Amino acid sequence: MNKDDENKLTDTLIYLGLTMNKLLNEVKKLRGDVQQLQKQQAKTNYALGEMRLSYMTLDESFNKYAELNNRIVKNHETRIVHLEEKTPGSSYFAKDTEVKYGKRKGKK
Repeated sequence: MNKDDENKLTDTLIYLGLTMNKLLNEVKKLRGDVQQLQKQQAKTNYALGEMRLSYMTLDESFNKYAELNNRIVKNHETRIVHLEEKTPGSSYFAKDTEVKYGKRKGKK
């Protein structure tokens, strides 16, 4: 091997070493980014779990509220049926009271 070929080979090895160093730094940077993303994903998963639990609790309380309202409506329905049975003419319609409003005093 002549001196020129040795210099080319040395330059190529130096370039290869520098390129490997750059690649190593990039890999380290990407590894750090991946770790940050993993931490963020863990936080997001935890928050989603908490939200799911809160929705389940809310659904449970809403179902209790809806069941209570259904019982109230059924009781009112029973009372209306009793009123209709006892009212002459066998029909009873609940009416809203009519409110008559007076004239408003103007602002001075």
